[in-house]
Amino acid sequence: SNWQPRNEWPEDKYGDYPMPLQCTMCYMVSDDPLNPDSWEYKGEYLLNPTSFGYPFSNNHTHLQEFNGKFYLFYQTVSLLSNMGKTDASGYRSVGVNELEVNTNKAEFSEGSMDNQGVEQVQNFDPFVTTEAETANVTAGVQFKRTSGEMAAIAEDGGWIALTSVDFDKGADLFGVNAMGKGIIEIRLDDKDGAAVGSIQFESLEDYSVTYCRLTEKISGVHDLYLVFGGEVTLDKWQFAAGE
Repeated sequence: SNWQPRNEWPEDKYGDYPMPLQCTMCYMVSDDPLNPDSWEYKGEYLLNPTSFGYPFSNNHTHLQEFNGKFYLFYQTVSLLSNMGKTDASGYRSVGVNELEVNTNKAEFSEGSMDNQGVEQVQNFDPFVTTEAETANVTAGVQFKRTSGEMAAIAEDGGWIALTSVDFDKGADLFGVNAMGKGIIEIRLDDKDGAAVGSIQFESLEDYSVTYCRLTEKISGVHDLYLVFGGEVTLDKWQFAAGE
């Protein structure tokens, strides 16, 4: 629904569904979508962020079925309030919650918003090449296309975190494809913890592949933090088990 408040609501057209509030997410269903007269209004499925304690804003949602569950992606401007800003332009944060969907009746339950999100569907595999934009949460990092590749451009002290990373029986090598001048430190379970390895490099003109041996073999499931020093542009990374 749009930003305009409504004073009238044609109940003969929309049945028992109440008049939607300002800037909420509504849905319609049809068995014949190319027929404009076939669509049936089904009401709201996600209220405005103000209903969940966030500042007032518009919204854009995406409903995705994955592994037998439906996930509703939405936006809030929680970053706006967290940074103490008053201008909402550009300060959008993506959230995701599960949504109950009755596919037989084409009906949605009413969704919700929160900062917790959903449970991780599986552990993360660090032994495959991973694009730098893959992350659970970041700070001091922007994602931009550089030299034809989408990359993480980190400021000094910036970091990328991934949760529930499964190192299985052990990893003792770490490699990156990166450019710039700086250092990337690998830390486990605590952003401010001791580094278990680091890569220093200087490649100002183009990406280069650089490896390091970890200070100890790491195994099992951990939260992973990549902490940046200097000016680093990271394209991708990967762990490996050495000889």
